[in-house]
Amino acid sequence: MGEEKGKLHRLFVAINLDDALKERIWTALSGRLEREGKKIVEKENLHITVKFLGYFDEKNMNELVEKMKAFEEFRKFELTFNETGHFNRRVLWVGTVNGRKELKALNEKMNELLGLQEEKFETHVTLARVKHWKDKNELDAFLKKHLEARQEVKSIDLMESKLSPKGPGYSVVKKFGLAD
Repeated sequence: MGEEKGKLHRLFVAINLDDALKERIWTALSGRLEREGKKIVEKENLHITVKFLGYFDEKNMNELVEKMKAFEEFRKFELTFNETGHFNRRVLWVGTVNGRKELKALNEKMNELLGLQEEKFETHVTLARVKHWKDKNELDAFLKKHLEARQEVKSIDLMESKLSPKGPGYSVVKKFGLAD
């Protein structure tokens, strides 16, 4: 690949949202939240993190890709987004109702493959970062009105995150298709 020796890759496992769903979320949020000075997640970065993995060198990343072939035995499933919330009124998110069990199983499989301990797993798509959102009821009403949606999950992706002063950039390292 022409990469410098010893380069580390910052990896995570994700469910990437369909382009149409990303566009819907972005359109609903961009005008409203930007007017209020809130930092919206870039459209191309909208996803559900199944597991943050940390830094891997090339050899360990290739071994990880081999292990992750186990995900191809999982079946396709549907996500329904209609739960809203925030972490400390600073990170706004939309969560899943249907598909939560399947996402948890994917997270548990990743823990098993890497010999990791179970940790709290919250299925969500981060939408925006704010200094403070005062009215949670108003937030819930806004998000439910604009963001209730469905998506079929056909793959799980190994992603690389490259950090920069402008924010993170994500790219797919390997896509693992799920069974019918």
